[in-house]
Amino acid sequence: MIPYVNSLLSAWGRWVVRNQDGGVGWATCSPMFRDGLAGVMPAESRPPIGVGGNVDDCEFTDKAIKRLDEGDRDLIKATYVDRLKVKEIAAKFGWHRQRVSERLNVAGDRLLGHMNDIAADL
Repeated sequence: MIPYVNSLLSAWGRWVVRNQDGGVGWATCSPMFRDGLAGVMPAESRPPIGVGGNVDDCEFTDKAIKRLDEGDRDLIKATYVDRLKVKEIAAKFGWHRQRVSERLNVAGDRLLGHMNDIAADL
């Protein structure tokens, strides 16, 4: 997988999880503050440094992912949203483990092509 595409998909996966769980994505407060005063809510936590991902980049990546065929979308979702291990992905799709990385490389190349098309207004 192209490192740039991998980083975009990693940020996109976290963005999807945050959107699915109502914006949490990670703990809203540190465990040491869970026993804080009743009715007093600490400020909402922020993403750890380097984890946030630019929302515009994630929305752009999401548009490109929607252009992929269903098989590629399912593979990317299993890898970056569900965060399944290679062995679990291989079992889910009925592939050999080596096929997972091969298919991810192909899906990443297709995704980059769709991103270029979107950027060029095609």
